[in-house]
Amino acid sequence: MVSPVCALFAQNSSTSNTIEEMRLKLNEDGSHYLKWTFLNQIWFRYNDSNPGTTVVGEPADQTFDIGLRRTRIQFFGQITDHVFFYTQFGQNNFNFLSQNAGNRKLQVFFHDALGEYKVWKTNDKLKIGGGLTIANGLSRFSQPSVSTIMTMDVPVFAQATVDQTDEFSRKLSLYARGQLGKFDYRVVLSDPFPITTNRSKCNVRAGGSSQAVPGIFHVQLLRRRNSHNAIHDGDLPWQKESIQY
Repeated sequence: MVSPVCALFAQNSSTSNTIEEMRLKLNEDGSHYLKWTFLNQIWFRYNDSNPGTTVVGEPADQTFDIGLRRTRIQFFGQITDHVFFYTQFGQNNFNFLSQNAGNRKLQVFFHDALGEYKVWKTNDKLKIGGGLTIANGLSRFSQPSVSTIMTMDVPVFAQATVDQTDEFSRKLSLYARGQLGKFDYRVVLSDPFPITTNRSKCNVRAGGSSQAVPGIFHVQLLRRRNSHNAIHDGDLPWQKESIQY
């Protein structure tokens, strides 16, 4: 698997012409900014198939494919000391078999589109936000950062409602989150999508709709993780140790 992550920016500077990232400063010290990133995770897969496996109707003892596991564009920014916004646009799981009602040109969609207000600008004790967001409960892997994962992929079984009552683990939600010392918390009021709109072929009962209130609370024993947005950062091999409960 090849997972290049690109973040490029050209900026006028009196001291350096180095391209560091796609970031536009909105104030002198750069604490207010607009930023763009691009992520493309490419998978090359080869495997021995189970007996009886077919690909496009033909028997296949081995299979090989090339796919775009994730292709994302992010645009976000810190507008003031208190106001932050985040958007993410892209697609997932595109290979030679991908199609939508016979059309191989799959639709890209907004994964995230949210605004957030930081109550105290000098600390991260309380942030209140809302919009289309992956902020959720259950575990860190229910809301993972796909650009900072050590393994080949995230354990999707931890995203218990993925594409059942949400849009790729995202829901329209109002949330509060923050860090109090080593204690990290988030509480969410979400408006799940009706299960009848997930295009499932299973027969489901068309019940009523109600809000959900998930949350997650953990203690960071070694390294204090980044709390910049509602997505949980993962660990890369060269980063410091961290233990959470």
